[in-house]
Amino acid sequence: MWWDSKYWSAVSVILSGLVSAAMARGIVLASIYGFTDRLIAGVGTVTG
Repeated sequence: MWWDSKYWSAVSVILSGLVSAAMARGIVLASIYGFTDRLIAGVGTVTG
C-alpha cells in the first residue's frame, strides 16, 4: 500500500539521490563555465 513505510523510504532514497546528482551536476557545470570564462579572459589579455 502507498502508506507503507518501505515505499516511503525507497521514495526518499530516490529523491535524495536525484537531488544530490543534480547538485553535483550543477557544481560540475559551474566549474566548467568558470574555467571557460577564465580561459577566455586569459586569451583576451594575451592577445589584447
